[in-house]
Amino acid sequence: MFDVTERGDVFVRAGTYDWLIAPGSLGMAPRPYARAAAMVMDEHPQRVLDVGTGTGAMAIALKKQAPHAEIHGVDPSDRMLDVARTKGVRAGVVVHFAHGWGQDLPFPDNEFDAVTFASVLHHIPAAQRGLVLAEARRVLRPGASALIVELVPARLARLLPAHRHQMDQEGCRRLLRASGFTDVEAARLTPALLAYATGRSPSGGEHLPLW
Repeated sequence: MFDVTERGDVFVRAGTYDWLIAPGSLGMAPRPYARAAAMVMDEHPQRVLDVGTGTGAMAIALKKQAPHAEIHGVDPSDRMLDVARTKGVRAGVVVHFAHGWGQDLPFPDNEFDAVTFASVLHHIPAAQRGLVLAEARRVLRPGASALIVELVPARLARLLPAHRHQMDQEGCRRLLRASGFTDVEAARLTPALLAYATGRSPSGGEHLPLW
C-alpha cells in the first residue's frame, strides 16, 4: 500500500487511499475533520499549514470552515498531492498544496498562525517525530496553535490492526510538551477511533528542547 523511506511511510496508491480510509473510519472521516477544523479556526487564524496533508481532507475542511483564510498543505507524495488538488477543485475551494517533508518544511520562520497534523504522525518513526514538531514550532508565530489528530482506537475498536508506529493519546500530549509547546490538552475526537491533542507555540522566554 505504501513505500517506506528513511523519513517514514509514503503512500503511493493515492487513488485508492480515500476508498480504503472510508470503511476504516466507518464512513465518518469528513465529520471529525470538520469538527477538528472548527477547533482550529475558532481563533480566526489567517494562515494555516496542514503537514502530511495526503489527499487533502483536513486542508479542505479548514478552508471550508474559514473561506477567507489562506490554507497550505504539504506532503512528500506527488501522487497524493494530485488527488488533493483534484478534490479541492471539486469542493470549490482554493488550497495551496505543495511538495514537502515534515522534517524540512519549505517555509520561513514565523509564517503560520496554526499547524495541523491529521492522521499523519503514526506514519513517521518515533525517533523523527521530534524533528517534525520542531519544524512546526519553527514556522509558527509565537503563541500560535498546533493540533494533532491521531488514530487512537478505544474499546472494541482496538481489534483493528495496529499500525507499526501507532500513537496513543498520552503519546500525542507528551510529544507536544517535549517539543516545547505549552497549554497542552488532549481528548477524544470520536468515541471509537480518533483522539486529538493541542498545544501553543512558545511566546518567548520558554526553554526549548533541541532535537
